[in-house]
Amino acid sequence: MVDSSIDKHLTSWVVLLLILSVSFSASGESLVVSKQGGGFHSIQKAINKASAGDVVYVEEGTYRENLNLNKKITIKGPGPKTVNIVSKEKGEPVISAGPSNSKIKLAGVAIKGATGSKCPDLDKGICPVGLSATGEVSISVIDAQINGNARDGLLLQDSSRLSLVNSLVAKNGENLKGDSNIFYAGIELRNSSQANLKDVELIENRIGLLLSHSATVEIKKCRVSGSSEVGVWVANQAKILIESSEILNSEVGVRGFGGKVKLANSKISENKLGLNFLVTSASLENVSIKGNEVGGDLREGSKVRLKYSTIRANGRTGLKVFNSKVNLYNTEFVKNGSYGLHLFEGSASTVKDSSFENHESAGILLQKTSKARVVSSSFKENGKAVQMAESSRLELNRAKITNNDTGIEISIPEDFTGKLSGFSNMISDNATNFSGVSENTQKKLVAEKE
Repeated sequence: MVDSSIDKHLTSWVVLLLILSVSFSASGESLVVSKQGGGFHSIQKAINKASAGDVVYVEEGTYRENLNLNKKITIKGPGPKTVNIVSKEKGEPVISAGPSNSKIKLAGVAIKGATGSKCPDLDKGICPVGLSATGEVSISVIDAQINGNARDGLLLQDSSRLSLVNSLVAKNGENLKGDSNIFYAGIELRNSSQANLKDVELIENRIGLLLSHSATVEIKKCRVSGSSEVGVWVANQAKILIESSEILNSEVGVRGFGGKVKLANSKISENKLGLNFLVTSASLENVSIKGNEVGGDLREGSKVRLKYSTIRANGRTGLKVFNSKVNLYNTEFVKNGSYGLHLFEGSASTVKDSSFENHESAGILLQKTSKARVVSSSFKENGKAVQMAESSRLELNRAKITNNDTGIEISIPEDFTGKLSGFSNMISDNATNFSGVSENTQKKLVAEKE
């Protein structure tokens, strides 16, 4: 009599082979890797035996190997909770792909456990990372987990391409946290590499996603959370589009040191610092920046545009702007600690059809040589609607300033060398409508334009 467990295994094995023969017959032969006998016991041996276009099916189990993929091939497992590919050699990637222009597919596996702190040859992608791609290789990864690798979870270099769907990238780079080099990420792209991410979670990595050189990334319906350094970091001439995604609970949500950032229909929340841009060009539309200690810190020539967005309940300040330009259209600032918009020396802002509500000190504060043009916007329940100092300049047209402690205040009027102008504004029903503003300027501000 055949043992029931053996009978069950043989039955599932026959069904598996039938499925594979039907599913993959058009694209290549099928090879099976199993811990239970039959086929291959090693994934790499199956890869070596496979021809271009073949499929290697990996049965349940933990496989301690470092794989090299440099031809068109599919590696498929039943799911990342049951198939674990764990690094065997210190300092090596769990999986190396490239440098040929072959197309590689990975599905239903976990890639984990790369060890070591040094990269024996970074240019060739030899580093303790989960997946390393070099050259012109194109990789599609579906239903995978890449976690617990010493440095990056995935490292893309040269002109390699990645499609990552319905996957988890977690806790990569964290075991080297004491290292002074913080550039370890869940996913790192260098050179002119490209990636598309959809329905991906990047959780508790040192840096969630890191782009440098001229790399480009598009992410959609993704979640970046719990990064100990930065959620998304864009540097040099890199470009990123973030759509319908969340970046939260990190030291910094999105950081730009150069490069271009575009966010749409997304949330930046519960970070210590929501946005941190230095010499960065950014466009945000329908974005919520909420519950961060500081909503955004924009510096040194950054150019940022916000439209149909909300900056709400950030602990200290909504946006701090240093020597940069920020344009705001149909954007709401609500209850952001001391200031909604704080413009420091050399900063400029155009504000149109926007609102500022419930800030302890001021809706907008202009300091030193900063300047702003505010059109058709409203201010209510702020300590001061607008506060000006030193040589700042403000043009205020068709604004509604009501129910604030103070409407417009010029701090230390005798030292003020800036300019306040405008027309057709409603400035009324504040505890104090004007402070430090000359009567002549007050009249001009509320007068209709001739």
